[in-house]
Amino acid sequence: MDQKKLHEPIKKWLVSNGIKVLPESEKTPVSIRDVFPTQNYIFPDIIGIRETNDVVVVEVETDLDKILEVMGKCMLWKTTATYVYIAYPKEKCRKFKVLEKFGIGLLSVSEDNVDEIIKMLPTEKSSYASFKATELHPIDYEKQSELCKQVKRIIEV
Repeated sequence: MDQKKLHEPIKKWLVSNGIKVLPESEKTPVSIRDVFPTQNYIFPDIIGIRETNDVVVVEVETDLDKILEVMGKCMLWKTTATYVYIAYPKEKCRKFKVLEKFGIGLLSVSEDNVDEIIKMLPTEKSSYASFKATELHPIDYEKQSELCKQVKRIIEV
């Protein structure tokens, strides 16, 4: 299963969890120069926002050999987004314990189902996720707020 085929079930899962998802046609560059000076921008695979103005980013991958590269991207996303996930096809999904340590969620995706293997989103019982993360770089709430406004402008047009 290629990466693009995983996007639709992930988007449906996000929407079912109360997240407004940016359309595929509206790729949004996110500035990372302040934390990674050799590059100006990167583009999230999937980005959405919650009612609470928290940003959610999902990096989609199909190759387990690229886990370190994907984790690196997710660590950058953690500086601008409250909830960050890596998504793999169900048949390739492996629970890497280090993801929990870094506060990165894990999604197992099939054509019609998404399982949150490492949970990040708050449950119905609590309004906050139970982070067990070791933060390497704290989230920049002002930057997240700007990104949220940018996504809202696109979604609400």
